[in-house]
Amino acid sequence: MISDNQKFNKTIKPNSAFLSQLKDKLPEFFTKDNQFNLNKFKLELQNNNVDELKDGYQLNFIGKNYARRQAGEMPTTVVVPDEKQNEGEGKESNNLFFTGDNLEVLHHLEVGYLNKINTIFIDPPYNTGSNDFEYHDSFEYSDDRIKNMFGLEDEQVESLKSIQDSSSHSAWLTFMYPRLVIARRILSSKGTIFISIDDNEFSNLKNICDEIFGEANYVDTFVWESRTSISNDSPISLNHNYILVYAKDIQQLQWYGDPLSSKEYKNPDNDPRGPWKLTPLDANKAGGDTVFGITNPNTGKEYFLLTIESGLLIEMALKD
Repeated sequence: MISDNQKFNKTIKPNSAFLSQLKDKLPEFFTKDNQFNLNKFKLELQNNNVDELKDGYQLNFIGKNYARRQAGEMPTTVVVPDEKQNEGEGKESNNLFFTGDNLEVLHHLEVGYLNKINTIFIDPPYNTGSNDFEYHDSFEYSDDRIKNMFGLEDEQVESLKSIQDSSSHSAWLTFMYPRLVIARRILSSKGTIFISIDDNEFSNLKNICDEIFGEANYVDTFVWESRTSISNDSPISLNHNYILVYAKDIQQLQWYGDPLSSKEYKNPDNDPRGPWKLTPLDANKAGGDTVFGITNPNTGKEYFLLTIESGLLIEMALKD
């Protein structure tokens, strides 16, 4: 027996999810038979003096349309409680722990948690070439169905199927794309996603995140020390990885924590400059004093002078 979700999945196309989102936001540009009226949309742009459209670029890869279609599918499995886990350490927990294919789990989360998640952290395969990633997908449809579904020629179908059990960049991107699309959907309007990665796929990840989340919603990239030892297997011993940070809507971005403020600091010696505060010493636009004395907390006497220029300590001397 075929479920409703399975029937739905048989009918969707690579652009189905996008058109569905577009219809939610711009229903006035859709016809009775759910077709997007491009001419009406262009006319509306002209009427509102939006006549300058910037040239852009996008990242294309083998399997992109297939990945876009996967992003629009519905879950075809059933979530079953783990009675043993629920009677163990997780008995009193309010958390949810899912075991299964992560794309299918994300589809389930999309059903119940659309626009509700504040923070997502993912640590995907880095695709280092050390057997840490292979793209396993059965491509359950026949070649003819794939050709009709995506409008492909025979050679293009073979190219698509070539990423099976592959660790190519295209295979990795096909794996990541639908997962990031759904992750964006379940983020709240104030939500943030953190994605750990290394040099092997950093540039590709940045490109698809710009496409999915929007370049304007890029927050920053954290560089963190991932190892302290020195490697001799390459000309340069790299000891860092990255965490890319994107917001669902950077205008509504909300960090969950207590921000630093001057209220946290006091001024017990009544220094005329006020309480200590975070001020970049290498960007002192006001031309203020960059000579600082170090006071002995026991005697109250000043022993050293520090001169700081461009963020660097350049002088340390005893004071008479």
